[in-house]
Amino acid sequence: MMFYRCKTDVAKSSVDSKSSAISTEDIHRLTGKIATLENEKFVFATQLKLARNKLENLELLEAQKKILEDRVVILNDMNDCLVVRFFFFLFSFFFQ
Repeated sequence: MMFYRCKTDVAKSSVDSKSSAISTEDIHRLTGKIATLENEKFVFATQLKLARNKLENLELLEAQKKILEDRVVILNDMNDCLVVRFFFFLFSFFFQ
């Protein structure tokens, strides 16, 4: 029984050594993978911020466009009123 136990301990020790060697390699590989993924995360976060900024800028431009369109309508109405007044003035001046 004692011999069997020692043999098991030796085998276990050998497996533990291989496991720790594999674990060390895995740790280095995973560390590199984590660094790569963190870099990709940073790139994607930056792209997302840029896209959000572009979207906000587009929304502002659309609001400015709407304001300018409204101003054009108002100015056209004012122009129409001035033209009517001008013709009314001319008509009243010449036909008095």
